[in-house]
Amino acid sequence: MNDVVEHKRPNWLLRHPVIEAIVTLGAAAIAWAPPFSDPKSAYLVAVLGVLFAVGRYGLTEVLKDDRQSQDAALTSKFKKVDRLSDLVDLSPKSDLGELRTLVDRYSQIVDPEFFEAKDEVIHTSLTRLNAILQERRTDKLSTGAYYKFLLELLASVKPGETLYAVSTGEDVEWDESPQEERFFDANRQIVVRGGGVVRYFVYPKTGFIQAKEANEKIAAHFQGTRLGGMFVDKDRLKATDAALFGAIGQGFIMVERRIAVVDVFGDQPRGYVTKNRDELDRYWKALQQLSQLASAAPRQ
Repeated sequence: MNDVVEHKRPNWLLRHPVIEAIVTLGAAAIAWAPPFSDPKSAYLVAVLGVLFAVGRYGLTEVLKDDRQSQDAALTSKFKKVDRLSDLVDLSPKSDLGELRTLVDRYSQIVDPEFFEAKDEVIHTSLTRLNAILQERRTDKLSTGAYYKFLLELLASVKPGETLYAVSTGEDVEWDESPQEERFFDANRQIVVRGGGVVRYFVYPKTGFIQAKEANEKIAAHFQGTRLGGMFVDKDRLKATDAALFGAIGQGFIMVERRIAVVDVFGDQPRGYVTKNRDELDRYWKALQQLSQLASAAPRQ
């Protein structure tokens, strides 16, 4: 951003006012000397030439100062943008509209009675942003925000990468809602692009058999579609390995070992996103343990 564009400058001898003055005086001398011998014309050429040269010199200095001022102003602005880019994503993907609106709304609230309230809004936002920065995880997301992030994450899975997931049989999983339809399609697209999907269905045995028979999305994981479905008996896991049962929680989705989307089912929140290293290590370890316990889909 601070790169300077080099402009090709014309020849110094052709543009310097002193050279113009010398050339003008030379022309005046020629007019004075024989065969022209015209002092009036010589004086006129000399005076006008020198005046033009002096005026041009003055104009050159003014333009030079003006350009330096402009360069200084641009440099200052670029420094501000550089500093802002250290704090805010300025890429085309980033939407700064809401940030600008926030600043506008804050400045428009001028009633002294509301100063404390508007400062509290900023304080709360900064607290949440600091938590994301330091803990490397989001707050619990609403259903809309959860699926928006999740679908973008699945679309970013590259050929050769693998998406790992743990599904625990909650009522809102694999239903016929538009969000789950898009989610299922995004899983299939990963396979089409050359990525992998490995999903552990941690269900009670009887409940899983019924769900697999009734739900095409679940059944598709066990029909040679390269959606790698594996079964883990939920009741047996709870009875034999309480630590692992607790570690998987209500389920999660993980892309390689770099990011996880953790399910949190309830009235409003749907889950959160984490890149916290301790959490990622814990979920990755859980996946390794589940792989040792998993089996093909039971038939009865």
